[in-house]
Amino acid sequence: MNTMWQARHLMEWNDVIGRLRGLVECDKALAGEDAPLWRSGQDASLAWMADRLEQQPGVLVADEVGLGKTRLALALAVCVASCGGRVAFLVPPGLIAQWRDDELGAFLRQLRQLPDGRRPPWIDDLQDLDSVELKTYRDLFVQQDEEQAYPLSKHAPWLFISHRFGLPQRIGNQSRDERWGLPFALKGKMFGGRSVKGAKQLDISEAQQQAITWLSEKRHMRQRLKNMLEAADLGRVRGETVRTPENESLFQELIGTLIGDVDLIIIDEAHKNRLGADLADLSKKTAEKRQEWLTSRMSACLNNILLRPGSGTLAAKRLALTATPMEMDASQWSGVLYRIGLDKPEVERLSAIALRYSDAVKGLTVGSPAQVETLKQTAAQFRQAFAAVMTRRLWRDHPSVRKYSEATGVAHSAHPHRRQMPPRTVRLSTLPPAQRRMLAHAECLAVASHGIETEQAMKTAGARLSQGLPLWSEDVSDVADKSRSDAEQAVPTPAARAKQLRQAYWLQKMRPPEGSNAVVRLQWHPRIKAAVDLIEELSRNGEKVLVFGAFLAPMRALDRALNIRHYLRDVRNNTPTALPTGLSVGDADMAQWMRDKEFAFTDEQIVAFPATAQRLGEQYSRGREKLRDLCRKAVDEFLRVPQLDQNGEREHAAEQEDKVRLTNWLVQSMIVGSDDDSRSVAGSHEEQAEQQRARSLLEDICDTDTAATEGDGAVEAEAEALTLTYSSRQKAVKRHLAELDDAGDGATGIFRMSPFSQMLYGDTKPGTRRVRQRAFNEPRMHPRVLIGQAAVASEGLNLHRSCRKLVLFHLDWNPGRIEQQIGRVDRQGSHWMEKFQDWLGNRVDEAPTIDIHTIAIGESYDELRTEVIQERAKVLRSQLFGEILPFDVLNRLPEEAVAAISQIRIDFTPPKLPWQA
Repeated sequence: MNTMWQARHLMEWNDVIGRLRGLVECDKALAGEDAPLWRSGQDASLAWMADRLEQQPGVLVADEVGLGKTRLALALAVCVASCGGRVAFLVPPGLIAQWRDDELGAFLRQLRQLPDGRRPPWIDDLQDLDSVELKTYRDLFVQQDEEQAYPLSKHAPWLFISHRFGLPQRIGNQSRDERWGLPFALKGKMFGGRSVKGAKQLDISEAQQQAITWLSEKRHMRQRLKNMLEAADLGRVRGETVRTPENESLFQELIGTLIGDVDLIIIDEAHKNRLGADLADLSKKTAEKRQEWLTSRMSACLNNILLRPGSGTLAAKRLALTATPMEMDASQWSGVLYRIGLDKPEVERLSAIALRYSDAVKGLTVGSPAQVETLKQTAAQFRQAFAAVMTRRLWRDHPSVRKYSEATGVAHSAHPHRRQMPPRTVRLSTLPPAQRRMLAHAECLAVASHGIETEQAMKTAGARLSQGLPLWSEDVSDVADKSRSDAEQAVPTPAARAKQLRQAYWLQKMRPPEGSNAVVRLQWHPRIKAAVDLIEELSRNGEKVLVFGAFLAPMRALDRALNIRHYLRDVRNNTPTALPTGLSVGDADMAQWMRDKEFAFTDEQIVAFPATAQRLGEQYSRGREKLRDLCRKAVDEFLRVPQLDQNGEREHAAEQEDKVRLTNWLVQSMIVGSDDDSRSVAGSHEEQAEQQRARSLLEDICDTDTAATEGDGAVEAEAEALTLTYSSRQKAVKRHLAELDDAGDGATGIFRMSPFSQMLYGDTKPGTRRVRQRAFNEPRMHPRVLIGQAAVASEGLNLHRSCRKLVLFHLDWNPGRIEQQIGRVDRQGSHWMEKFQDWLGNRVDEAPTIDIHTIAIGESYDELRTEVIQERAKVLRSQLFGEILPFDVLNRLPEEAVAAISQIRIDFTPPKLPWQA
């Protein structure tokens, strides 16, 4: 380990600022496109950051999604690290590997490869420095060979901390001692065990014992810790005891002490988990209210662990990254402003200015001189006030987007290269009578249920059914139980009783007849059928399609329908193909789709289907022997047995069965599966590129940073920090194959094909998520369609290399999240940019765009949702995109008002550098 990290020392921020300004000038003398380090004004943003960080504790980088905020953060981080400082990255769950390997690793490599004259002289100091990853509480306790393993920040400049990191969750009597025993064991050790009954019987690992010993011997904090421990209610070992506010604070302080101090905090997606962002207010809350405020684990980690009382981190600089610091209303600014270290009076001043501007935008109804003058004044105040703490680059200023505007004549728009397509609307009048009645009755049920205590499914019946969510299980036997409301058992008021009677009437109307099939089979729900038709239409010319949904049941139904239909087209055309994972020849849904009017399988073809599927699958498999050999070699290399392990004992060879199954999975993951003549093997690519792709896919399954909600099982699974050692690879393979078994895809020796459509949702394992992300970015690999759950896939993921078609299957209530979803494909180096550059060369047909599609059920709750989102989007776009009012609203105002409004500039773009002017 580099000796520069062996002792803590004060870091000189003047040196950091100087090195940052040196990086700004790396491209100063660069001509043309000769490997620039910075793109589209990033160097100007860095210069602004350097100026502001000299004067204030933190700054907000609010560049639009996809314009490279991460690189700006990394530039500052490497300057801090090169000066001997430590950096804590607070990163959303599931994105640590992307930040560390894909972003930081790539940036350091690029800096080292710069030619003389541009290469920073200090970059060699960062060659061999390690990082610390804290995803869950147990990551604190990794056995160290050194006598002093703590604080963790002593060992590396980079600390990657998940937004979810903090106190162990679900502490109680049934939890393992390892999760909550630290404060009890420490008190027992420091007070000789006399005041903590049961402390010596705690089952705590050797690594945690090492942490306890270090804390007990920490001289400059020993008296403070003794005082805190003596005051704490830790007289008897019980897990629930640490849930009191006082003991929780003690526990957090111990965690923070083990982590150590840092000099810079970088908060990615700083708009998330705003509860508790205002640390100053917490002292005024009751214990009950305080617990509510601290439901944001990121706020608790930032305020109570990193910025704990007496910590050196209190003096750290802060950098917040978010494309949407406010999303639905102007009051949301305050949470992000607190996170960059501004004091309470300044946050309140800035928030009040933002609210006055927002009110002026909403109040511009007729365009009177008084309304316009109020708007001009508040807009000027807003821009001046926030320019001191925020920088924001917009897509409209990007060179490619400017060229698009010039070439197409589309101007006066923040996103001229995006095309919001008309909603794919399903009108009630076009539906079969049974479906039409079901949707109408669900709307009536929602109205009848409004205002009384009843199940949420009843209150949102119209929205649920129109969005593809059945009110009851598709198993008819469950219907009777699911249709009853607990409120029916209570004694209601006369008004509530009347509502219950109306509710019961519509419930009875919706209840399926005795002996009938399911209420609404989801794959044939009108919304899902419309989405299937749209997605197949978009993907027909080889384009990949990214889909966002909110509810898992309809997302799974959509995914299943797409895969079945894609497979049946191959079978109908007698094209060699393998059965996709997750499907079987005897599948009831498969049989029903065969009778769909598009496929129209005859009775004879249905009877012969199993034999046909086997014949086509065998034919498909035989054509991929070369790829199978390549994958077999990659698996052997990945699981190669070393001569001896570190204890001098020979390790066991991987089980042959696991190798076969892993090889099958790798082959099916790499097959392109497209409908052109390249489907034979992974084909025209050089073999070396194919080998690298295989290695990358295998390494991806070792990722353990899950985006799912943390439960007991997830905690245990994530407890092992998997590095790419032989034993850890074996464990990763076992875990991955178990996941395939759970999905019904793990049968040994059965050759499958990677599905046409795949999903990313909360329970998708980390390695699988990484594999699917990588494969979606490969233009010739499956999946062709990726369906992401909005809560998991809207932020942080790079899905832009092969996709420019977006389908918002469930339209989110939050316009900021919609911007984040579009930003998954609208990024630097995107598929759209490549297509546009090609178009500039020949200008045949229309210029390519990024297309955003939505699905809606007409005359339903969907229309209200759209209206609400449009109103919220007005506020967001006026404050973040400089679009004061939508064009359709502007056109209704007097000409003089339009002229005056068009002169207002809401722009936080950093000033150009002297050599750029």
